Amino acid sequence: MIAGHWLTIACACLASASVASAQTVGARPVKEMRILIGSGVGGGYDAYARAAAQFIGKHLPGNPAVVVQNVPGAGGLKLANYMAQLAPRDGGEIAITNRNLIAAKMLKMVEAGNVQFDSAQFVWLANLTTDVSFIIARAASGVRTIEDARTREVIVGSTSSADHNGMFPYIANNLLGTKFKVVTGYPSSSALALAVDRGEIDGVAGFS
Repeated sequence: MIAGHWLTIACACLASASVASAQTVGARPVKEMRILIGSGVGGGYDAYARAAAQFIGKHLPGNPAVVVQNVPGAGGLKLANYMAQLAPRDGGEIAITNRNLIAAKMLKMVEAGNVQFDSAQFVWLANLTTDVSFIIARAASGVRTIEDARTREVIVGSTSSADHNGMFPYIANNLLGTKFKVVTGYPSSSALALAVDRGEIDGVAGFS
């Protein structure tokens, strides 16, 4: 994970990007299926979904055309709520979700009233990847160890407080005594990478 002037300082956890559909999947073939992505263009979830879109239609009844659509917002919460409340129940729409939404609610990273879905009501279709997430910092920031992050404020970026890039620093601050400050609102992991390169933020806590 070391690239350019990025410096890997700690391994965080294993995680996976998942595809889900709203209950109940219809039995009739659909002519077109949409894969909805809860983040912006150019990030990891976007890449996984577009890779899956090239093949998934060939393995479904009727061989439907597959269209990819980005639905960014609140670290995937907007899309998860849509899937639970508004998505058709005919198998015509599936979604690639933020993997941390369930834990985000449990850890009170999002307001409970903003969560309009019950994860048990989703049909979980597949994991597209299993990866390792890192805490990374720009070499120019002077942060090279967790000890450094304990002694000074380190500004890290995230799409939202519900995303893993918002959750990991929250957990590290509480368990390890670090002083990460999270700036939210970036649309995708590629935008976070650019922000690190430009020096807008010191790093990312949870870059896969």
